[in-house]
Amino acid sequence: MGFPLPAAISAHLMNGLLQGAFLLPILVLCYRMPINGWRALLRLRPDMDSLVATGVTASLVYSIVSLIKGTGAYYFEAAGMILTLISLGKYIEARAKKRTASAVEKIINLAVPEATVLRDGKELRIPAESVVVGDTVVVAEGERCAVDGTVTAGGGTFDESAVTGESLPADKLVGDSVISGSVNMSGRVCVCAERVGEDTTVNRIIRLMEHAASAKAPIARIADKVSSVFVPAVMTLAVITALVWLVLGDSGKAFSHAVSVLVISCPCALGLATPSAITVALGNAAEKGILFKDAAALEHIGKTTLLALDKTGTLTKGAPRVTDAVGDIKAIAYGLESLSPHPVAKAVCAAFSESSGLTATDFKSYAGRGVSAVIEGRTVYGGNRRFMKEQGIDLGEYADYADKYESEGKTLLIFGTEGKTIGVVAVSDSLREDAKATVARLKAWGIRTVMLTGDNKNAAAYMAKAADIEEYHGALLPQDKAEYMESCLKAGKVAAMVGDGVNDAPALATAAVGISVMGSSDIAADAADVVLMEQGIGRVAESVRIGRKTLRVIKQNLFWALIYNVILIPVAAGAFSALGFVITPSISAAAMSISSLTVVGNALRLKLILKQK
Repeated sequence: MGFPLPAAISAHLMNGLLQGAFLLPILVLCYRMPINGWRALLRLRPDMDSLVATGVTASLVYSIVSLIKGTGAYYFEAAGMILTLISLGKYIEARAKKRTASAVEKIINLAVPEATVLRDGKELRIPAESVVVGDTVVVAEGERCAVDGTVTAGGGTFDESAVTGESLPADKLVGDSVISGSVNMSGRVCVCAERVGEDTTVNRIIRLMEHAASAKAPIARIADKVSSVFVPAVMTLAVITALVWLVLGDSGKAFSHAVSVLVISCPCALGLATPSAITVALGNAAEKGILFKDAAALEHIGKTTLLALDKTGTLTKGAPRVTDAVGDIKAIAYGLESLSPHPVAKAVCAAFSESSGLTATDFKSYAGRGVSAVIEGRTVYGGNRRFMKEQGIDLGEYADYADKYESEGKTLLIFGTEGKTIGVVAVSDSLREDAKATVARLKAWGIRTVMLTGDNKNAAAYMAKAADIEEYHGALLPQDKAEYMESCLKAGKVAAMVGDGVNDAPALATAAVGISVMGSSDIAADAADVVLMEQGIGRVAESVRIGRKTLRVIKQNLFWALIYNVILIPVAAGAFSALGFVITPSISAAAMSISSLTVVGNALRLKLILKQK
């Protein structure tokens, strides 16, 4: 026969036991948060979870002691509410962040698991990673292409929007290039595989997106530095709060306000301020065919004050054509230039394709200047004035032709051997349709535009005027472009460079942000920080806009995360309790979660902003 307890004590004990019983499953489900928080605290590297862990532990210990003694208030419900609300907030944050990453997932889904190849006259269905360079891949109507390659038979209309951001479908016939991830909307096409496996456009995009999403922007260091000081400061403030209220003789308020300070100060919003906005921006950029290699590139492009542009293939269409030729040089020019991948060389070969080209050996390329090879026992040179002067070749009777062509803004290609010029060729390229509008848009934002080119100064002046660019520099070697970019950076300018060729690679690597356009050489694409999946520079202005809007939202997030704590910490500490403004630990947990959701919501708002034109 037991001893009956007084009714008041019994009710008090039962109330505490019931609260503890309700808290138990919450502790089981949310145990990771306090454990992780205490681990960080013991390592002397307190983080956001440390504030929650100390608040929950203090509530739990205080309540257990109160239960044993049979006196005082219980805070089991406060511990439960803190864990529940913060876990709910983190779940909603995770869902919101997942939504922001939807574009990245779409890119990943573009990877084709299987492909149909022709081997020994039979069509075989094999895993995409088993396709090798040189295989003929059959792309039926409605299928995605698994490789990058060239159409060898058939024809079709391909939707490349998911990869390049270009909304209009493109007709692909024999000789045209096809990129992985594009959808064959009609017809049946055979494609010779040139890039397979990890080298395909889609897989390269996926790697870039994964790297960019995991990288941290320089501006994020602000949040890291603040958090490293903020968490220890808050813990100290919580102790001071408890001591002050104990001195005032109210132990209940001492505990309640101290826990409220710990919970409401949890800087989750500060930690979310940067990554949430960056995730949204990277996803939106990917949808538009703009790939940032890391978060730092996104930040730097938003701060750009000077943008340098290459001419050939960037401002111009990169498909030059021969307009004039003087001298009996067709066969020599074709034999020499057929070994060069330069757009001007391709234009020469296209113009002189009917000539029986002479065999060239010992071919050499001189970046930004010209080429040479041995033809019929003689070393023949082809290049610009600077290159010919270096080789001791005089223009002689061709000087007037050269001056005339350059005054018309054409690119001059001189051919010579044994100290004499044997002929000249004039090549012209046309400005891209989006070039002038993009330059005007950048100027309206206060960004200074400069053209850098290896072409002669007359050709540079002609094209700069057409694009409405005031500053231009011609006859530049690759190292000259890089030196110009370096001088801009030393002058304190955030200088970006847009290019597509091997000769642009040093400048792309030197610039604060290097931007390569669709069709760039592998070297240029590797040196760049941003890759545009569309030819032309229309996406350059859009990438700058994305960077600027993202920086603005990040700064707003950081402001709201910090101002929230500055305002509410004194209230949680009980500084305004005399006026009736009191925040309990449970309310603190709810307020902290709301602050985090506010930051994520502002980041999601960025998605709507970036969709606007």
